[in-house]
Amino acid sequence: MIENNNLLEKDIDKLIKFSNYKILDFKTDLNIIYNIIFKFCNDNDVLIYNPNINISKINNTKYEMKDINTDFTFIILTPSPKKHSNELLDIVYKNYSKYVSLSYYIHYSEIILTIDNNKLVYFNLLLDPKINSLENINYIDYKYKDYKLKIVSNELTLMILLHKLYNPSIFLDILKGKSNYLEIYNTIISQFKFDNAIVKNTQKLLEFKHIILNDFYNVISSMEIDIVLLDSYAIGLLNKKDSKIETFNSTLNLILSIKNNIIKLFVKIIEDILKKNKIEYKRVIYSISNIYILNDFRLKKVNIFVVLKNDQKITLLNIFNSIEYEVLPIVKKISNIYIPHEFVIIRFILLNLISMQLYDKNLKKTTIDKYKNEIYTISKLNNIYKEIIYIGNFKDEKIDKFNIGVNTFRPKFIKSEIIIDDDL
Repeated sequence: MIENNNLLEKDIDKLIKFSNYKILDFKTDLNIIYNIIFKFCNDNDVLIYNPNINISKINNTKYEMKDINTDFTFIILTPSPKKHSNELLDIVYKNYSKYVSLSYYIHYSEIILTIDNNKLVYFNLLLDPKINSLENINYIDYKYKDYKLKIVSNELTLMILLHKLYNPSIFLDILKGKSNYLEIYNTIISQFKFDNAIVKNTQKLLEFKHIILNDFYNVISSMEIDIVLLDSYAIGLLNKKDSKIETFNSTLNLILSIKNNIIKLFVKIIEDILKKNKIEYKRVIYSISNIYILNDFRLKKVNIFVVLKNDQKITLLNIFNSIEYEVLPIVKKISNIYIPHEFVIIRFILLNLISMQLYDKNLKKTTIDKYKNEIYTISKLNNIYKEIIYIGNFKDEKIDKFNIGVNTFRPKFIKSEIIIDDDL
């Protein structure tokens, strides 16, 4: 045992004496690196996500980088996370520290820049890999010191924040009134009130959707599948003893598992309803999209719509798959219909609104205001829930992320230049 210890000590002494690695310098002043990062954000097509900055903008106060809920970190949303992270790494390497690395996750949708052993900058894909600029993205102009920054909009900020709020660990603290996140939520949602947010629809279209959705809802509410109801439909059932909905005047939004060919079954149900009611149509089709959202990369959205004889597309259903990988707080259950907490309802209203803003170039301001007003109204209902249960399947996000794959890149110092391998 003594001989082995002596050998170990000799090896350690040898390692220290002949090591080519320099001991990492501890930097106490982070202002230098912060200014480098802020300048990079100023000069590039990127958005900064930090709800505390949104609050300072709303309250017209100076942001001091002292956050309510956490230490300051840079979370950057960009159409090109790989490109921008490589560029910032190059700048930091040349001007600040040689101890830098990039960790790539989810096929370059999420990248962490580590500087001096601190995970300091998080690059995340902005919603959709097909977006190549901020042209169709709403954001807030914000001046910090001498930097002109682009801040994530209140809508997208709230949508990202709400996903954190209904996570069980934080949600239970909120119910007890112990979470600082509630202050951020209340401040941001105060910006959603509009007095005249009315969108007029043609009566013919309302009748058409009502017939289809009423019959469809009656069928699925008697099936042996768990269905989470969203939007104003869910709010309308809070004070009822049955799951009957009187009027279907807007698209039906649901959360359920989309496995086992359930979507094809839904299409068949809608086709049968159209035939039964002698409604002429060309076809019923669906699409599945995977909008990348910060900290929720597994979310899928299914759109089911009918194509009429005149080629008009009418959206009937939006279906989300959240309960396949996370648990949701439920405040009421009627048969197989579940009513989630308002945090869940508002988040998915925002997701639909942001999707429309992203892809619908003809979206009217009155439609946007209608959604915002609905969100504000729901947030002010002040419901007192007797019991909260959870539904869904929890699958650890970190494990799923690592199962997809992770790569780490460290620059090589060759002739005073960084060599970045674009094939990583």
